[in-house]
Amino acid sequence: MVHNIAIIAWRGLMETWHQKKLLVFLVAYPLIFMLLFGSAFGGDNAYVTIDTVIVEPVGGVTDPMVEAFSAQFDDIDAVRAKRVTDSGAAMSEQAARLIDEHDAVLVIFLPESMAPRQGDPVDLPVFYDTLADPNEQSVALGVTNSVVSGFSQSIFLQQLDNAIIEGMLTTNQVDFIKTIASPVSTNVKPADVKGETDLQYIDFIVPGIVSLAILWTGVTGTAEGIVEDRVKGIRRRLLSTPVSRGSLLAGDMISQMVIILFQVTILLLMAVTLYDLHIAGSLWLVYGIIIVGTLAMIGIGLLIATVAKTADESSQLAMLVNFPMMILSGIFFAVSQGWMNTISKIFPLTYINQALRDVMVRGMSLSEVATPLAVAYAFTAAFFFVGMMMLNRGETA
Repeated sequence: MVHNIAIIAWRGLMETWHQKKLLVFLVAYPLIFMLLFGSAFGGDNAYVTIDTVIVEPVGGVTDPMVEAFSAQFDDIDAVRAKRVTDSGAAMSEQAARLIDEHDAVLVIFLPESMAPRQGDPVDLPVFYDTLADPNEQSVALGVTNSVVSGFSQSIFLQQLDNAIIEGMLTTNQVDFIKTIASPVSTNVKPADVKGETDLQYIDFIVPGIVSLAILWTGVTGTAEGIVEDRVKGIRRRLLSTPVSRGSLLAGDMISQMVIILFQVTILLLMAVTLYDLHIAGSLWLVYGIIIVGTLAMIGIGLLIATVAKTADESSQLAMLVNFPMMILSGIFFAVSQGWMNTISKIFPLTYINQALRDVMVRGMSLSEVATPLAVAYAFTAAFFFVGMMMLNRGETA
């Protein structure tokens, strides 16, 4: 039986080897995938950069406080500031024109003076592009509010110090006012968590990329391969020999697993070499999780193969399964609470992705990821049991 399984697996690998276009795709797919995602989410591109236009008064900046406020934007990595002079037109018209000309997300009009009038705070007009990416809008407004809040606090404290010097307030009165103005202070400290401490965004995204490779190749490759062999009569001819259905399925499964492991290895090597990926946990455990995930995806492909009549039909059915699983399994972003979070728990890829991220990012051990692995393994066993039953029934009918 082992000999038959090895022959079937070798036959699947040799068939792939002789299909040069398919072989090129299998090699190019992880290369292109990693280059695209690594370039988009690694290095300098991992952070959002907000193009901001700062409009200075007609006569230029003469107030030192205004100059100090404007300079704060130059020290923020997320902001790329450009400065122009007020044209005198309506602010809304200028803002719309500057957003269009400079492809800016934010336009800030500096006042002539930052000295507040009694009972009347300084007005700082800020316009943002309503058609910009919501993430960029959020970052832009968040950064601006943070700068304004911090600068306002510094002005407030400076005026209190001046009040002491001028004898308007005592030290105790100033301390009391400061306490009222800022009753709560944030004390931010890093938590000593287990795993890699010097993390980049690419370290979080690679486990999702690996899960995605397992998903597409495992489900689509298995389904198309079995259906194509059945349509061409190859399975019937093989089953007329002493090869059992179990051996035939095991051989196909092993050949598919070798291909997936080859692709994942290319992904990881590229991530480590080009984007300095850090794997906090055991590499052997990472590959163990990948094997369990591959078996689960092959099981889903087996189920699709039992109902698809042609290779094209199997491909479409695989896409119908893959897309919801890709979106709802937490590959690239966490699924919010509610009905979507409930649905995500029925996908085995959710648990595979969780286990991969726990090991690769947080450095967890086998015992710590035993629960998601056990759930994924249960899915795998169920898929294979139902798939083999349906496949046997269909081929003997």
